[in-house]
Amino acid sequence: MGLCKKWEEAIGTANSLDEGFETSQILRDETRPHLNETNWTKL
Repeated sequence: MGLCKKWEEAIGTANSLDEGFETSQILRDETRPHLNETNWTKL
């Protein structure tokens, strides 16, 4: 699926924008199992 790219773009934007931080929190909550395999758990 191409959702991974959407997450990467959203997370990348979150790192660049303060407002994106909220988005990264929401995405992390919805994709917790997927992000568990990455370093995003450190966020």
